Order: sequence, then C-alpha cells, then structure tokens
Amino acid sequence: MTARDSTFPEVDRRLTDWMLAVRARTRKRMPLSFSVLRAKALQIAGDLNLPTFAASNCFLQNWARRHDFVNVAPHGAGASAAVEEAAVRMARIRKQLAVFDPDLIYNVDETGLLYSCLPSRSYVPRCDRNMARGSKAMRSKDRVTFTLFCNATGSHKYPITMIGKAANPLCFNGVGNRCPLPFFSQRSAWMDGHVLKRWFFEVFVPGLRTQTASHVFLILDNLSCHADIEHPQLSIFELPANTTALYQPLDQGIIAATKRRYKTLNLGRVAANMDALIVSGGPNPRIPRGGGLDQGVQAHLLDAARNLQDEWERITSVQIANWWLTAEVLPVEAAAEVRRQLHGVVHVADSVHTDVSEVVSLLANAGSDGDFEGISEDERGRAVQAWFAAEEDVNTIDHTVDMVLAGEDED
Repeated sequence: MTARDSTFPEVDRRLTDWMLAVRARTRKRMPLSFSVLRAKALQIAGDLNLPTFAASNCFLQNWARRHDFVNVAPHGAGASAAVEEAAVRMARIRKQLAVFDPDLIYNVDETGLLYSCLPSRSYVPRCDRNMARGSKAMRSKDRVTFTLFCNATGSHKYPITMIGKAANPLCFNGVGNRCPLPFFSQRSAWMDGHVLKRWFFEVFVPGLRTQTASHVFLILDNLSCHADIEHPQLSIFELPANTTALYQPLDQGIIAATKRRYKTLNLGRVAANMDALIVSGGPNPRIPRGGGLDQGVQAHLLDAARNLQDEWERITSVQIANWWLTAEVLPVEAAAEVRRQLHGVVHVADSVHTDVSEVVSLLANAGSDGDFEGISEDERGRAVQAWFAAEEDVNTIDHTVDMVLAGEDED
C-alpha cells in the first residue's frame, strides 16, 4: 500500500531531513516516538507559519509510509556504545590476543534474574475481564544474580554461580536440598568487590587449574570491582566503556538464551502443577513453609539453581562458539581457528582485515611508494578493501556490463 502525496510537502521534507540528521549525529540514539515526531512537525509548521497544520495521526502515518519508516521496540544497549572511540582499544586487544589459542580466551559476565516472577498478563473469558485480579507472584521482585563463564570454543564452561540476598536460604536446608551451584550472599543480591574476590579464588582459580596449566586471557567489562582481581596464570583485558552490548561475547545471546530457557522450563513446571491439581480433584493443598515448584507454588532459590543448571548444560559448545564469533572480539586468527573447529573450513572473508594490511604492505615494499604520495595508510586500506569487494559493487558491475556490450557492438 502506498501513501498519497502530502498536502504539506515542506513540513514533510523538513521532518524527514531532521529525523535522518538525528540518526546520523546522535551517538546515544534518542527514541523517535510518535509524540516526538508530532512535536517536531508542529514546530516546523510554526516556523513556516502554517496555522491549519495539526500534525494528525493520519499525516504522520502517511509520512512514515512514504519514507519507509517503521515503528519498532529497540532492544539491547548497543545504541549507547561509543563505537568509534572504542575502535582503537579493540584493535589493540585483538592484536594482543592474536598469537594465542582461542581455547585459552575466556569471558565472564553477570546478570540479574527475577527467578519466581510469573507473566503479568492472562487470558480470561470475556465476561470476566473486568473482574480479573492478579497475584503477588505476577509482581514478584525476588531476584538472583548469576554469573556465566566460558571460553571462546565452548569447550570449557564453568558452573553457573548464583548470588542471593540470604546467607542461608531456608530452601537449602534438609536432606537432598543442597544448592547444586556455587552460591554467595550479598545484601543486594549483586556482584560487588567482596563477592567477586570470593568467586575468583573459590570457583575460578580451582576450576582453571583442573582445566589447564597454561596462561589464560580473560575478557571483562569495565566494572570497577573487576580491577581488584589478579593471578599469575591470568591476563585481564577490559572492554571499552559502553561497548559490552557489541563486544561482550556472553551478551550476544548466551545470557538471553539461558534466561529464556529458564523461564520456559519454569512455566512448564507451573503448568504441570496445575495439571496435577486438576487430576487430583481435591481442594488446594496446604503449602509448607519454604515450599517451591514441587509444592505447587512459585519457584524458590533451589528451584532456580536446579533449572539454571539444567539449561546451562543444554547450551552446546557450538552455540557458544557462534556467539563468540558474533561479538567480533576475537582476532582474525583466533576467529578463523574457531570456525575451523566448528565447520572444518576457514572463510576467506574472515581474513579481510589481515588481507588488506598485507596488500598495503606489499605495495609499499614494491618500490611504488611514489604512487601513494599524499595518501594516508587508512585511505590506502579503504581503497584495497573496496577492490576486494569490487565483484559485489553495483556500479562496478554496471560499468563492466557496459564495457562488454560496447565490445560486442564493435565486433
């Protein structure tokens, strides 16, 4: 469906120019909602002295349709990343990691999880829609922090570490109720310097010694408490500020997949409890103090630990390695090795940065430096990279076709 021409073409043009300028110049993307666009359109109309312009829904919808703009719900935090400022730092990190085996490159990250929260919406008969009431479980703020840790090939996954508020949760007491995961307590259920040091020396170092005697390399975000850890078998590389959404391997899908699978498993057990209650035909059973999913109520910390453990074990090394490749934090050589282990081949495109550097160096050493006088190394690199992609360039293809046709005409 196409939109008709605007009755206010100058407002249309200026609003489009403004939106494109905002997207081009704003480092931290401002959400351009319907209300923001309407306010700007009214401002433009005021500047043009158009008192009849009302910035109606119809105008804005047709404007968006004309210029192929769509309304989306942005996800992640990649728009806040200082990409250009971080490029130099990331190039330095890749260069330092270039000669090392990807099996020895690790990443660690932590995230929060509302482990007992149930969905906030529900289907009900239409006649009951005005009487529908929720429960406390729909607004539960019971939170736990869990820490994931793995290497670039996915061959070594540490057990998930949990951080909760209680020092000795009631659900961990009794026979068979021991927490299956390393557990630490912190008053806000978050990772701080004290918990990080305990995790480092009680979980990380022992696990590392059982896996390898080689020196390893740990990629971290720039959280202040991360600066307090060190070990002779470990080198730490901190990612640039505000770039974890782009370069943190665990943020490329590993954490999201673990959370999604946890919630799916949790809701599956809730549904199974409802089935058991229906089949029994009896009254609602009395819930013992500290009860969890096995007792027909919302999950407690032990349920969360067991479910997280199950879902972390189901995430394969292939999935982890692919998410590492998505992050583009690995040097070219390490990424090629990971792909070789996954697929048995190395794609030529993976080495484009190395190939560009090699070609520029070859040209510089071939006695043709005079041909590059006044051209910077970056400009040389861009020219070589464009040459690599010439077969995919539309203008080059058109020019080649014209030359071929002209040659045929001459024949």
